[in-house]
Amino acid sequence: MRSTGITKRWTEAAIINRDSRDRLRPFYPAQPLASRWSARSTCTLCRKAQRENMLKLIADNYEIAVDNDGTYTPGSADNQHKYNYAYHLGLNSYVTSQHSIRVTGEDRDATSCILTAGGGASGIHEHSAIILDSACFIAVGPFIASLSLPTLELIWSTQTDEATCFGIYKPPTHNCLISHGELLIARLGLSGTIIWQAGGADIFTNGFTVHTNSIEAVDFYDRRYFFDIETGREIAA
Repeated sequence: MRSTGITKRWTEAAIINRDSRDRLRPFYPAQPLASRWSARSTCTLCRKAQRENMLKLIADNYEIAVDNDGTYTPGSADNQHKYNYAYHLGLNSYVTSQHSIRVTGEDRDATSCILTAGGGASGIHEHSAIILDSACFIAVGPFIASLSLPTLELIWSTQTDEATCFGIYKPPTHNCLISHGELLIARLGLSGTIIWQAGGADIFTNGFTVHTNSIEAVDFYDRRYFFDIETGREIAA
């Protein structure tokens, strides 16, 4: 067992692919912290994240566009894009991830925000954000953040991984969120509380599937892990 014991509706999505310079750095747990970012070849998931995408989500009468704004500099008056809100997640002032959200609808003017974070850089893809009830949940660097819809006010943010959160999932039979982290798989309540976290022998980069009652994750060396969604314990396939 590798669990550490640490103690809102689905929507349709459209992906628009564009080129990007985003890069996720592989993490090697066997080395000291200072040398963990290894010089190994970029992993499959890291190569996928180098393609910048725009994610479009539909909720009620609103369209939510999630994008990557690599040109944004916190505090600068010369930013190309302007936002109603700017949120920096965590205490690290160094920025590696800059994700924007814009909400449009027939009955209101557009509302926008930019979320920034340090840590390992995250990209935009089909699992970067989801809509449940009246909230948008988005992965930014090693964090997951919850924003109210349609106002985009920040409700909470939680660091779910020591490096990067690759994606967010909603299990079909559990009222919770699953974080696919580079180092850790985590289950969160909808209030942002971490219910459990589980790790493996290496980084989780070669596959990730949420089943009805379990999570299947594949690490850098193609070792396959199955975790029970309820408890986080590793189980047999």
